[in-house]
Amino acid sequence: MKRFRKKLSALLVTAAMAATMIVPASAANTYPGGVIPGNCNSLVFNKYLVLDADAHVPNVDFTYTLANGTSGSIGGTSVLAGVGADDVKFGGSKVSTSNPIVVSFTSDDDENKLETVATGDPVTLESGKNYVKKSIALDFSDVSYTQPGIYAYSLVENNPSLAGISYDSNLDKDLYVYVVDNSNDTSNTLKVAGFALVNHGDVPNEQNKVIGYVNEYDTNDVTLSKTVAGNQGSRDQYFTFSVTLAGAGKNALITVDISNADESIDANPNSSTTGITSAVTNVDSLTANENGEATGTFYLQHGQQIVFKELAAGTTVTVVESQNDGYTVTHTGSIDTTGNSATATINNSDIEIAYTNTKEGTIPTGVLLTVVPVAIVGLVVVAGIAFFAVRGAKRKSIEAAEAEADSEE
Repeated sequence: MKRFRKKLSALLVTAAMAATMIVPASAANTYPGGVIPGNCNSLVFNKYLVLDADAHVPNVDFTYTLANGTSGSIGGTSVLAGVGADDVKFGGSKVSTSNPIVVSFTSDDDENKLETVATGDPVTLESGKNYVKKSIALDFSDVSYTQPGIYAYSLVENNPSLAGISYDSNLDKDLYVYVVDNSNDTSNTLKVAGFALVNHGDVPNEQNKVIGYVNEYDTNDVTLSKTVAGNQGSRDQYFTFSVTLAGAGKNALITVDISNADESIDANPNSSTTGITSAVTNVDSLTANENGEATGTFYLQHGQQIVFKELAAGTTVTVVESQNDGYTVTHTGSIDTTGNSATATINNSDIEIAYTNTKEGTIPTGVLLTVVPVAIVGLVVVAGIAFFAVRGAKRKSIEAAEAEADSEE
């Protein structure tokens, strides 16, 4: 920090002195050698993306616009209008509409997520959060500076409202390029001595310097659950759910937690389920298309559920249940419902879409009233037969005993 402060102070003093000696445009050939190539000709800034530890890194592109700034005074120091913004190179080629300044993240960057903040990174991690970062280099070696001084530029991160992305609070930043005299006895030349990137309007000093942009990827879970109720409801029956996701993000990889559901279901699994005539599976992931749309079909019994993990804020989830003839279908949760359909849009909180299917049956009470008297009569008849059988056996036993006694006499 001290070394940077001394270096930055020296650059400010040198550039300020040089700026006071700026010659008219007619004397631009004072430095025919221009800027000599060197290690300081490239500005490197970082892009940070903070996300939930369980979330996949989204497939997103962040783009930037570099423009020449205006002359004026900043912190008491004169600055010159930036020049040659169109000559700045990115990725080896000059910046243009066909070669924009862009940094791309994909789900392949999952393996690069950081759990703790590296020294110098301007990131704050809450519990359960990770982040990924990438660097962008802008090469100023082809810019034709004619005089030493501090040159002002504007660097802006564009905001196309990507799914789930919360953008840096300071998208507009000021870039200052410090150009100093580098002449010798045989040639008058210039060199880029350094860069300072600050939030728009800030004085370029040690306290205000920034090293990039910090965005967040906001995600939440959606749980789809199944309950069967009523004296005629079958807890064995599988119900079919068609799920459509919209606005999930370009080619987004979506994890589906099926740990509380059956992974695979055989054809005609039981007598209650008539809609599954061939073997089916509950998939554990979905992949959105270029437009951020994904679809899937899932199968749930009573007490089962699936969870769509870490969906981008703004994602709309539409669910349609089928194979539920004879049931009264109801839903709960923060959702809009129409018949067998439920729709929910993620907005900074987890959502549960809970389906309850109820089937009640009326048992005729007259059947019980008719059966009871008959049963009672049957019991009386059986008891009577038993009584007379026992009585007859007892009488025969007595008569046999009396006959035996008479014969002995």
